[in-house]
Amino acid sequence: MIMQKRKHTWIWHLLLWLVSMVIFFQITKSPSLTNILLYPLADFYYVLSFHLTLIAVVYLCRSCLMPLLSQKRQYALFVLGLLGLASIGALANEFYFNHITDYILEGVYVISYYDFEELFVIHLVYLVLTALLTMSSSYFEAIQASQQLALIEQQKTAVELKALKAQLDPHLLFNTLNNIYGMSLKRDPNTPEVILKLSNTMRYLLYETNQSQVLLAQEIEMLREYIDLQRLRIGVNSQVSLEVVGEVSEQKIAPLLLLPLIENAFKHGVKADVQGTFVTITIKVSKNRLDLTVINNLVASDKVSLDKTTGGLGLSNLEKRLALLYPEAHTLSHIQKDNQYLATLSLKLTQDDLSDSR
Repeated sequence: MIMQKRKHTWIWHLLLWLVSMVIFFQITKSPSLTNILLYPLADFYYVLSFHLTLIAVVYLCRSCLMPLLSQKRQYALFVLGLLGLASIGALANEFYFNHITDYILEGVYVISYYDFEELFVIHLVYLVLTALLTMSSSYFEAIQASQQLALIEQQKTAVELKALKAQLDPHLLFNTLNNIYGMSLKRDPNTPEVILKLSNTMRYLLYETNQSQVLLAQEIEMLREYIDLQRLRIGVNSQVSLEVVGEVSEQKIAPLLLLPLIENAFKHGVKADVQGTFVTITIKVSKNRLDLTVINNLVASDKVSLDKTTGGLGLSNLEKRLALLYPEAHTLSHIQKDNQYLATLSLKLTQDDLSDSR
């Protein structure tokens, strides 16, 4: 790819110099371009020779002066360099035609059409055009590089999110299957219904969460299924409540962001064989904001191990996904106080989080 780009660059350079030479043929009042094969040898020689100093100063400008402008920002030194190169080019051009041409083409009298001041202006014009073209090329190359970098970052983010989601799905399935296994050992009559609700939840995970965003109403419905599944597991020993405040028909959200905090509450807040445990879940939704609050008590067996377990796969996965999907647009906190555990998540919903179908 790089070699092909360089090849194309040199082709453009060659074409530009050919155009320049054709223009000089016209300026020096040579015969019509239709009779280009009839040009005297002296005309070809003059135009080609005249461009030697132009080519020299142009590429000296590109290699030596442009870094002063693009990298070091030394504008005064750059301008002095342009003036110096234009002067050197004009002097070299004069010297060439006054002292060297006689030795190259014997019997052919060739002189420059221009004096020093005109040569200086011509060389300076070429140098200024070189600087402008180089800066324009660098600008567009920088834009292209920035776009390619943004595309790479976007692809990287998509891959990371896909990996995190693939990690989350088995995590949920693993925890729920453990619960079902425990219910089956106790021959709990609710086991078949729990399996059915797990099937509904997994269907949602498989078919509805492949897109970057889902309707918030769908996500909340999946949470209700999951909470009902947990109610069947724990029976009547625990109090579980879910309150949704606000209109949820228009908002969208990245899938599976709310579930880990709720799953964590059930994991540490309720036990099937412990009386008086509770999980309280509140979801408040406004036009551009979502707040999730989850409160649960801590079962005695979890108080010591909570610091180890709350940093597990589900919450660490959530933190990574939030950083990728809602950078600087979310807050996540979890606090242990006395025998209770409080987790909060706030999301600032952007315009892209609104449904197109209103």
